[in-house]
Amino acid sequence: MYLVASEAELEQMLERVAAHAKVEDVQVITPARLNGTGAWQMEPLAELVRISDTNEKVLGYDLKTASGAIYSDRDHISSSDVGRAQIYRSTVT
Repeated sequence: MYLVASEAELEQMLERVAAHAKVEDVQVITPARLNGTGAWQMEPLAELVRISDTNEKVLGYDLKTASGAIYSDRDHISSSDVGRAQIYRSTVT
């Protein structure tokens, strides 16, 4: 089990272990201000997508949880001005 503090750290960890380990589950913890519930919550991560500009500078990440909630830690700019790269996708259906 690993505990990582950020999306970028998770991306780096996934790159390191990809050749010799299987990721079974990723949980995301969201603060109340982000999830709108008044309390911190932990739930399964369904998808993590890196968002970058046309110069490939990372602008942030979009997260989708198993419940379907989508969270973003980036400024919202026109989708035609950004690139999207899937970093993680859950295999649990």
